[in-house]
Amino acid sequence: MTKKLKHDTSGAMQASARQIWQASLGAFALAQEEGGRLLASLAHDGAALPPAAQAAMPGGAAHDRLEQVFEERVARALATIGVPTQAELAALREQVEQLQRQLAMLSAGAARAVKKVPVKKKAAPAGKQARKAA
Repeated sequence: MTKKLKHDTSGAMQASARQIWQASLGAFALAQEEGGRLLASLAHDGAALPPAAQAAMPGGAAHDRLEQVFEERVARALATIGVPTQAELAALREQVEQLQRQLAMLSAGAARAVKKVPVKKKAAPAGKQARKAA
């Protein structure tokens, strides 16, 4: 019963780790797909800036403010399409590593639980025992 429970837990952890990994791959694929469209949209918005704003671009406070607006807009667009943040990805990596450590511990525990069964020697045929006794 205990062995079956450990096997079920190990299988559930593997399935969970696999599902988390697949979700992160899906998020990455979505970010790649949507990234091109997002960049085109931002380039279009940048081209629509008035000439005075474009002239202020090379440096200074206007450049810093524009950069901040750009970063906020990109972050908001990525959040809208469901792309995880760096903090979320780091937490996901930590969760996967924790699951891998737990799985390794369970696997090691299961390997120790399997005991070697002693090999019984076959009994000598009755004729040989009778000759030794005589």
